[in-house]
Amino acid sequence: MNKTKLAIITSHPIQYYAPWFRYLAHDDHLQIKVFYLWDFGVTQKLDAGFQQVLQWDIPLLDGYKYEFVPNFSSKPGVSHFWGLQNPSLISQVKAYNPNAVLLMNYNYASIYNFLLHWDSRRIPLLFRGDSHRLLRPTGIKAWARQQFITQIYRRFAGCLYVGKANYEYFKYHGVPSNHLFFSPHAVDNDRFFSQAAHAKQQAIIWKQELGIPSDHAVIAFAGKFEPKKRPLDLLQAFFNCELISSFLTIHWWRFFRNRLKSNRRKTRKYLLCAFSKSNFDASYLCNC
Repeated sequence: MNKTKLAIITSHPIQYYAPWFRYLAHDDHLQIKVFYLWDFGVTQKLDAGFQQVLQWDIPLLDGYKYEFVPNFSSKPGVSHFWGLQNPSLISQVKAYNPNAVLLMNYNYASIYNFLLHWDSRRIPLLFRGDSHRLLRPTGIKAWARQQFITQIYRRFAGCLYVGKANYEYFKYHGVPSNHLFFSPHAVDNDRFFSQAAHAKQQAIIWKQELGIPSDHAVIAFAGKFEPKKRPLDLLQAFFNCELISSFLTIHWWRFFRNRLKSNRRKTRKYLLCAFSKSNFDASYLCNC
C-alpha cells in the first residue's frame, strides 16, 4: 500500500510534539519526516523566555524520521523574525518528495521564504496552530494585521485547529469551515502511566527536599513569567485564599524574581524553583 508522504516543518524539537510525531510515524497510511529549523531542546541553549539554559532530559527525536536544516541566523532563536534563516529548507523538503507539507509555524524569515517560493498547487500546504483572539486588539494596526494574516492563510489547502478559540481565529482570518480540521493537543498517556510509580516516589523525595510536609497539597505554576500568563495574579490569589496545609511552587521563577519578593508575606508559603521535565512529571503527583 502506498503511503502518503507528509513533510512537517517546525522550528525546533518540542516536548509535547515529539509523542505526536511518533504516533503519526506508526500510522499505516502515512510516512512522515520532520524538518527542524533549529536544534534548541536537544542541545544546551539559552531560552529567552525563561532566561535559563535548557536541554530537555527526555527523548525528543526517537521513533520518527527527521533532519535538521542548517540555520545561519547570526542570532538563532524563535523570539524574533530573523531567528530562523535556513536557505536549504526548500531543497531539503523537495528531496523528500512529499505529497503534502504541514507547517507548525510561519512568522519567521525562513517560513516566509518557503511560502513565497513553494508551488502549493502541485504539493499542497497544511497549517497547524493554536493562536486565538481571546484578547482582541483594536485599531488600524489590528485591522492591517488581520488583512495580512488572511493572505497568508490563503496559501494553505487546510488548517488544523486545536479547539474552539483557535477555530474562531482561523474563521476570523477568512479560512472557510470546509478547510478546517480538528486536531486537538494530546497527552502522552503511555509515558505518564509507565512512569507513574517512579514519579510518585520522586514526588515524595521532591517534597522532602523542598521541606514540604508529606500531607500538604502543592499548587504549581509552570508557565513563562510573562504578563499574559498572569503569574502575579496567581500569587495574589494564593495569598487571599487562606488555604490550609498547602504550598504554591513557582517554577522557572528568575525572570520575575524581584517582583515576587516584593509580594512576600510571612503568613503564606510559596517556593521559587526550577527543575527538569522529568522532575516536573513528579510534581503532578504531589497531592495537587
